[in-house]
Amino acid sequence: MRKAVPDPKLQALVMPDYAMGCKRGLPSNEWYPTLQRDNVELVADSIDHFTSNGIVTVDKVERNVDTVIFATGFSTAKYLSSIDVVGRRGVHLRDEWSSGSRAFLGLTITGFPNLFLLYGPNTNGTTSVIHVIEAQVRYILKVIGRMRRGSFAAVDVKRSTLDRYDAKMQAGLEGSVWAAGCSNYYADEHGKIRTQLPYRFYRYWLMTARVRRRDYRWTPSKAARR
Repeated sequence: MRKAVPDPKLQALVMPDYAMGCKRGLPSNEWYPTLQRDNVELVADSIDHFTSNGIVTVDKVERNVDTVIFATGFSTAKYLSSIDVVGRRGVHLRDEWSSGSRAFLGLTITGFPNLFLLYGPNTNGTTSVIHVIEAQVRYILKVIGRMRRGSFAAVDVKRSTLDRYDAKMQAGLEGSVWAAGCSNYYADEHGKIRTQLPYRFYRYWLMTARVRRRDYRWTPSKAARR
């Protein structure tokens, strides 16, 4: 770092003060040289407001600019935030998840029967997302197959199942670099890691290899109840 950025003041701005991996890394050979160009200024202060001429930061300094590019990232811990999902008894998913997004195996949520997610809460960070989705699709197909064979109209994960699973997820994430206390996209507004899986992918593959009937409430179809 000191070799790449000789200026001590610039060093102080770009030198990480958090554990490696707490934020997602961005490999680049051009980042540090770009910051040292004569026509580049690195401003670490937050934006306070915009004016007709440019930007005013919290230190009350106004900088005139021609163009502002927003690069605010994504609401990664707020799953399905752009659509309104309604479950049993008219419960909205955004209300169910008001204290944090969570799903059994990252797939199913109590009170939302027959709803399955792909790449849901706590399924990131272990391998290629393609492998994760393939394991999830395999699991969902097993559920559908059991529903068809048993003439079930609906399947809903038990609250106790979801609670136990989420508790294990959060316990597994405690002490991880993702929970090291820096500002990152892994955590929600409550400080809980809602994106990452604390296990190796092979363990998740085994967890989704079979469907345990006791994890769900199975509602027979009308034809099956006759």
